[in-house]
Amino acid sequence: MAELSLTINQLSDDAQKNATRAFITFYLDLFKLGNLDVIVNQDHDAIIVSINHFILTNRNFKHDDLVARLLENRYPEFYQLLMEIHQTYNPDGRLTVGSWNQWLSQKEATIDTAEALS
Repeated sequence: MAELSLTINQLSDDAQKNATRAFITFYLDLFKLGNLDVIVNQDHDAIIVSINHFILTNRNFKHDDLVARLLENRYPEFYQLLMEIHQTYNPDGRLTVGSWNQWLSQKEATIDTAEALS
């Protein structure tokens, strides 16, 4: 039997938190690398502005502590961003594509380099 593919708003509260925590970890890694371009293109409501401000204001926290603070203080913003990304999840909140890095690679592969550089 195939597993269900659910959107973020179809998950249980616990699964939504799991999905959001995994995305926050991925997001922080991209933030530190200065590689949020694909995320910016998915963000139609400029949500990442407040997320990035919060990260910069709290940048002295250890990674795990910052993830916990983001989950506690910026959950609505991350939830909205995940709604805009239109990703699918297993019932426990894991991605159906395998990982956020795989999702990023798939998105980057669809970018028209000539158009992006013009």
